[in-house]
Amino acid sequence: MIPVLEVAVVRALAADLRSTREALNFVDRFDALLSSRLQKIHDALMTQDLEQMNVALLGLHTSAAMVGAAQLHHCTGRILGHLSRWPFSATASRAIMKDLAKEAVQFTRAYRMMRSRRNLHPDPDPAPDPDVAGHTTARTTRVADTARSPE
Repeated sequence: MIPVLEVAVVRALAADLRSTREALNFVDRFDALLSSRLQKIHDALMTQDLEQMNVALLGLHTSAAMVGAAQLHHCTGRILGHLSRWPFSATASRAIMKDLAKEAVQFTRAYRMMRSRRNLHPDPDPAPDPDVAGHTTARTTRVADTARSPE
């Protein structure tokens, strides 16, 4: 099962930036821009603009990976893999937007839960979770488990 939010990725971003605050600001901006990114994808679908669709999806795909939005990253990758079937039918376009919107909402919920719990600093005694990529802690495991989408 792919977690909605990989906290370990956010921790790695904080380490790379040498600032937890800057990492959280980066993820905050990603979260704030999600609706406009989805709108660009919607617009590309409606106008059947393959170039704009590719640009919008690649941007979302890349940034989702950078912030640990694992399910959203997986979803955009799946759609990118189907661009050879362009243009999409109206039914397929609606399904794409529904899937992306669902993943975006789940990411936002999981991220805001992580922020409210101030769950970014590693625990002193890590316990790895095989379902979450990267090094994790027992606390990360709990957030990842609660942040997964229901099956």
